[in-house]
Amino acid sequence: MLGPYCGLMLAQMGAEVVKVEPPQGDIMRVLTPGKEEGLSSLFLNFNRGKRSVVLDLKQPEGQRAMSRLLASADVFVHNMQPETAADLGLSYDEVCRASPRIVYCAVYGFGQDGPYAGHPAYDDIIQAASGMAGLQGHGKERPQYVTSVVADKVCALNAAYAILAALFQREKTGMGQSVEIPMFETMAAFVLLEQMGGMTFEPPTGPAVYPRTVSPHRRPYRTADGYIGVLPYSNEHWHRFFVAVGRPELRSEERYATPAARTVHVDDLYSFVEHALADRSTSEWLSLFQSLSIPAAPVNSVDDLFRDPHLNTVDFFDIEQDGSGNAVRSIRPTIIFSGSEQHATTPAPRLGEHTESVFADLGLSPDEIARLVAMKGSQTPGASSLSSVPDVTPL
Repeated sequence: MLGPYCGLMLAQMGAEVVKVEPPQGDIMRVLTPGKEEGLSSLFLNFNRGKRSVVLDLKQPEGQRAMSRLLASADVFVHNMQPETAADLGLSYDEVCRASPRIVYCAVYGFGQDGPYAGHPAYDDIIQAASGMAGLQGHGKERPQYVTSVVADKVCALNAAYAILAALFQREKTGMGQSVEIPMFETMAAFVLLEQMGGMTFEPPTGPAVYPRTVSPHRRPYRTADGYIGVLPYSNEHWHRFFVAVGRPELRSEERYATPAARTVHVDDLYSFVEHALADRSTSEWLSLFQSLSIPAAPVNSVDDLFRDPHLNTVDFFDIEQDGSGNAVRSIRPTIIFSGSEQHATTPAPRLGEHTESVFADLGLSPDEIARLVAMKGSQTPGASSLSSVPDVTPL
């Protein structure tokens, strides 16, 4: 999902994104149910605003067409292994020959200068290697994955902002460049920023951990009728909280008087909060915390988000028609620019939907286009193994 999410972010900011798929299509087309074959819910959500062309990059005809496409592109994004990219004629040096000013963004599982270079990687692998799964299991019986493809999405966001920085550099220098996003290093940095703890210093002064985040009592708290997320954070927050729960004397207790003391005694503090919230309803607590300006929120399920009054008021969801007349719910772009219009994205494309129009715009003859269209063949999307389905995105 990494490459597709990166392309989605750029499409939502106005880029024309061409998704190059093999004849069997992106495996995401069939991983979850959909109303139309090859348009799964997963694929629809990650591939809005893109055009789809089908090229068999293992064939000379497909590689020649890809070179024509690259010559028109500002950016090329892929998450293939370097050897696979080279075999398909898509190494940085080869792509540069087609487009010297291109920004070439390659996302790998592991940095190419280390001993893990070339190891295969997906989101679960990177969550395990980066310490994230271990951190999620801190104090529990076993490590746990975050219930989201968080490594793919975080690395995709890193890729998107790196691409924008490289484009800005090109505007100043006229030169493109290669941008490498190693997932392992990216997620290790993401995990460690707040978890370095005593390992920040040399020699270390203690373990690598941020105590507040790993406290077993840091969790949504049970109320009389449900759960609530609450985080008194500043001194003022805690003073108001202690008064609200009938324990004003705790304001001056040494264990809780300062941020540093509260961090040292965070387990006791959060255990106290947990017990203090059990005797009132969620709505009562939310009302009280709002009046005291203490950050709090209900604990929503994923289904609750579709009924959330704030999301509905800000038009977070759009309902539109796809090419077959099916009603499709999508998530609007969440970045708001004051000086430019919001870019409306189109529904996710069918496999190869734009092969003819994209290459007609590039000046290929009708016969050349007909041969490219014939590459689509009759294969079912996702029928091949994961390793043989490259996802490349020229912009």
